[in-house]
Amino acid sequence: MLDILPTIYDETLQQSLIQSGIKRLLDYLDSTEWTLARIAASTEMEQGVVLGLLMHALEPFVAAFKHPGFSEEKEWRAVLNCQSGLSASSKKYRNTDMGKKSYLECIFIQGDSENLWQRKLLPISGIKNGPLTRVEYKNKLKELLKLNGYDGQVVFSDSNIPLRK
Repeated sequence: MLDILPTIYDETLQQSLIQSGIKRLLDYLDSTEWTLARIAASTEMEQGVVLGLLMHALEPFVAAFKHPGFSEEKEWRAVLNCQSGLSASSKKYRNTDMGKKSYLECIFIQGDSENLWQRKLLPISGIKNGPLTRVEYKNKLKELLKLNGYDGQVVFSDSNIPLRK
């Protein structure tokens, strides 16, 4: 399943969501035979299963969290939850300056239950350049956007986020 999630930069909200996720999982476990007392007395392997459940329950939250210093990005993230076999067979690779990176190629479909249609262009209105973005990369990106129908539709600006050391 693919979810498009807004990135959460507010640390108070992040902590609240994590606490809520933990509470929901503990409430669920209490409704089963897996009470906290049972978990404490269980084997390491059984505790690993419970830890796996907790990590799975928190995964969508954590995937949407980012440090508040990056809030100007107003980023959205595509989070894919699927069986590893499914994602492994669809995985593609590209070479970067920092080595090989994997990715999943997606088609964004929009519409309602009666009339699904594929969007020709994603609603990209602006691109913020990081502090180390080289001029030739900006020019190549502008070229790529023009070739794909975005000519004159996208505003480029520089990020105010400081470089991490």
